[in-house]
Amino acid sequence: MNPEKLPQPLAQDSFPIASESCHKVYQNEQDFFRDTTPVPADDEGARAPIQVQRDSGVYLEIFRHCQCGATLMERFHSRRDLSEEGLRDRATFEDLLKAVEESGVERAEARAMLLGFLAGDDEE
Repeated sequence: MNPEKLPQPLAQDSFPIASESCHKVYQNEQDFFRDTTPVPADDEGARAPIQVQRDSGVYLEIFRHCQCGATLMERFHSRRDLSEEGLRDRATFEDLLKAVEESGVERAEARAMLLGFLAGDDEE
């Protein structure tokens, strides 16, 4: 896990955070992402992850499951580029993703391939 690629907490005092159920303490965002599991997107308890607030701008509400099963939520800065150019880039990526999927590649694998290509990975 590359700490530089992790989203940064919205508030400086976000961590440490503890599970109210088992009292496990997550000292920082690395612990939070490493020692918890993602909440499935279809989980009714998870709201839309992207929020907009007048004073702090765009942020993510990230829901994760503690090892005890409790759901934890923390707010993080969004790294998503919502400028006109950024939105255009996202649309282009989605078009490419669909094209790769239509060639018979599963969506998750197609996404990983495209992201690898954009990152300069030359494995394939």
